[in-house]
Amino acid sequence: MNNEMTDVQREEWSRHYDDIQWKVIPIFTAGVGVLVVYSLKESRALPWPEICGLALIFLGIFYVASFRSFRNRIHDDIKNTELKAFLKHPGAAAPIGQWDVFVGSFFAASCIFNYQLAMKTSCFWVSFACFVAITVLLLFILWKMGKSKIPKMTHFCNK
Repeated sequence: MNNEMTDVQREEWSRHYDDIQWKVIPIFTAGVGVLVVYSLKESRALPWPEICGLALIFLGIFYVASFRSFRNRIHDDIKNTELKAFLKHPGAAAPIGQWDVFVGSFFAASCIFNYQLAMKTSCFWVSFACFVAITVLLLFILWKMGKSKIPKMTHFCNK
């Protein structure tokens, strides 16, 4: 019995993860958008809109990065070179990729949350610098995760 997936199966799984990714993106984007508006409108001392907004940003990018990692692993094992090339880079070559713009747009939203959150502290510049540094670090880790692939699972008992 052959346990290896065919290119057709890999293409179907790639489409599956792509579909899930495009269903997750609007949910998190809408949530972040609502929280940005609320954060800018309400200037109360309570930091919940900013904290929830940052959490949604990190969680949303984590999910999308995970789906991208699964797809990258699936694409690496495709034997048909034309199919592999198309699935890895379906559009024309551009100086900046969709993933970079996606993470960058959420970074812009996180700057708004970090600014508003720092305004609610007694030490604005120190707080803002710390919040942005933590955000940049976390987003960089997630950005790299979305560019990589999930490692193959190894079997402990190959008999």
